[in-house]
Amino acid sequence: MQLRSSSDADGNRAFGRKGECSKELKMVHIRTAGFEDIAAISSILAASWKTAYRGIVNDDYLDLLTDEHWIDFLNTGMNNK
Repeated sequence: MQLRSSSDADGNRAFGRKGECSKELKMVHIRTAGFEDIAAISSILAASWKTAYRGIVNDDYLDLLTDEHWIDFLNTGMNNK
């Protein structure tokens, strides 16, 4: 797959597949996660586990996973970096 890229006035780059019909590429900004992101990351982890491991891990366990399940773990990890 070939990608094309474009830059805005600040030098931020956006990438898209060669031959896309879109006239404008969307900008994606990647940054380091902070403490303010922990709740959202924990929620994403819960949703991904429920989807990826359904039928592999006991469904009762997956059904009990809350969006807050990984918050303490993530806080500990961020405090130790």
